[in-house]
Amino acid sequence: MAQVFKQTRRRHVPGINPPRGGRAFASPSRLLLGRFRDPWYYLIEPIYWIPNPDQRAHFQRVEVSKGFVTDLASIPPIFYSLLRPDGEYAYAAIVHDYLYWTQTRTRLMFDEILKSSMEDFDVDKLKIQAIYRGVRAFGERFWNENARLKAEVSGGF
Repeated sequence: MAQVFKQTRRRHVPGINPPRGGRAFASPSRLLLGRFRDPWYYLIEPIYWIPNPDQRAHFQRVEVSKGFVTDLASIPPIFYSLLRPDGEYAYAAIVHDYLYWTQTRTRLMFDEILKSSMEDFDVDKLKIQAIYRGVRAFGERFWNENARLKAEVSGGF
């Protein structure tokens, strides 16, 4: 079990907060995180992803609850020099982690929300492609593991 040392940085994370002006439908919320000793984080306040008007036929608003635990973007350490877990796509990654945990729709839909959210935050197109291809190629393992863990938790009560 990870031990909380302190509630760190009760401020926004640079490069992650919702963009100013332009396509501001991504989120009305700022990202405030606490950090466990291990490289795991928890939300100090809830965050939201709101689809743009042209996305609303396919996607619904997502609210990630205060206290949700995440590793930000699940990037293998070998790629940290190119894609850090706390990059400008971290907000979208947290929403994606939450969706992978809830599993209320299909994995493909949630991967598309990740991609759309990164586009909303004006993440570089090459980074979007790399991250999207990564979750499509390797995300099923995490999806299945979350399903197994949820079954264990619900079976234990």
